[in-house]
Amino acid sequence: MTRTSFVILFTLFLSSYLVKGQILTGPKVGLNLSTMHFDEKQYTRDYETVWRPGFSGGWVFNYSASKSTVWSFHGELYYSTKGRTIQKRGLDYVKNVTRFHNIDMPAMFRGTFQLGSLKWYLNAGPALSYWVYGNGQISSSELDEGKVGTVNYHYDFTKYDTPRPEERDYPIANGIIEVPNANRLQVGLSFGGGFEFPVLEDQIVQLDFRYNMGHTNIGEKEDNFFGLNKYKENFEGSNRNIEISLAFLLDYNTQLRKKGRSTSKVK
Repeated sequence: MTRTSFVILFTLFLSSYLVKGQILTGPKVGLNLSTMHFDEKQYTRDYETVWRPGFSGGWVFNYSASKSTVWSFHGELYYSTKGRTIQKRGLDYVKNVTRFHNIDMPAMFRGTFQLGSLKWYLNAGPALSYWVYGNGQISSSELDEGKVGTVNYHYDFTKYDTPRPEERDYPIANGIIEVPNANRLQVGLSFGGGFEFPVLEDQIVQLDFRYNMGHTNIGEKEDNFFGLNKYKENFEGSNRNIEISLAFLLDYNTQLRKKGRSTSKVK
């Protein structure tokens, strides 16, 4: 058997298997609160990390062997904003507000249960997150003393091979932060639960509550941050966030079956 024939047969087998089950798919939108967990304990004693609001939006896919099956596979692909607000403890005023833009892809196993007329579920599994872009804003008493004021910046993932003196001498005007050895592809764990509300025979609304726990540090510790003496940046930390979202899902298999029906009666 040729490789092409094998791929065709496998695709047909997989398609026939999926059609026999239940496929729910559709868009989702959500809100989240995020922060960062740092490895270095001394850093958390020197700086306070405050939760920061964000949002998400993307696509959901859920597959189960049948409508009566408890267990299913649940996957998602969506865009999200995460972040952190870092404030220095003590008398020196420093406030660094950061926003990360990510593409997230959790792959979870779900158990769905019935409680009277209410249908609820629990799910957990690994999650990949790709760091697309990042930007922030920092203000401090040190910047005020230098009559610089609040500084807006964005992250650069390019590792410079040669020094750029003009940028090193004037980092404030530059507005660029280099992330040392940035881990743009991050691994984590997602788990939570929610409720399902049937709208029509082939439409479901899901209300989901979730905790996303990153395990990959986004980078390394960075002592130099715009040349400030009273603030030390730290990328040796992982993203953490709690999320609430709504998903509107269509039963893909029911939609296919409806296409073959005739709306006129045969006499």
